[in-house]
Amino acid sequence: MKKFSTETDARILIDDLLRKAGWDPADKSQVLTEVPIHDVSWMVAEPPSPYGPSSNDATSESDKTSIRRADYILLDRRGRSLAVIEAKRSAIEPYTAKQQTLPYA
Repeated sequence: MKKFSTETDARILIDDLLRKAGWDPADKSQVLTEVPIHDVSWMVAEPPSPYGPSSNDATSESDKTSIRRADYILLDRRGRSLAVIEAKRSAIEPYTAKQQTLPYA
């Protein structure tokens, strides 16, 4: 397998592999990227409203630090999460990425 030195290199490879497997990384009904995950509840955050923030979207400065992002989430035809993919450079051990991704799943 090709070595990649940055997470960006890994994302290029992942996008290519997703396409070969029949997924379209550009189609947000199939693949979500950089999805906010709240540390406290481990729930996927609501996507931002296209009409601007609502009163429920207000986030304190301390809450912003507790949000992580899942690199990829694959969705079924009903929009339900099927899988989480974490992009890492080659120097990162797969077990480390797995441990980061487990709570997201």
